[in-house]
Amino acid sequence: MNCILETTGLNQRESFIRAALPVGQVIAVKLEAPQRVLYGRIGKKRQGEQGGKWLFSANYPNKYEFVKKLYKEFDKLPAEIRIDTVRLNPEKVYEAAVNKLKQQMILYSKLEG
Repeated sequence: MNCILETTGLNQRESFIRAALPVGQVIAVKLEAPQRVLYGRIGKKRQGEQGGKWLFSANYPNKYEFVKKLYKEFDKLPAEIRIDTVRLNPEKVYEAAVNKLKQQMILYSKLEG
């Protein structure tokens, strides 16, 4: 089964999946940006998207609080692929992710073969 899981990596889903699947079956792609850039992106969202139905937990009622309190933890998360998104629009982020995933899959296929 092929799957894309969007996650912050700060919960147990990713670690469970990594433990359950063989090496190379999970490839984490981490989209990176400085904290100030994340705040700016949150600010560009409509008011309802800044918190709205999104609720990580009662401790983080909106995305500003989430970034403020957990930003330092993001850097510690493991990822096979990291993409600096500061100067990239969504289409370019997608292209970079696809290209890096192709490279990663070639690497894994060589290791298996």
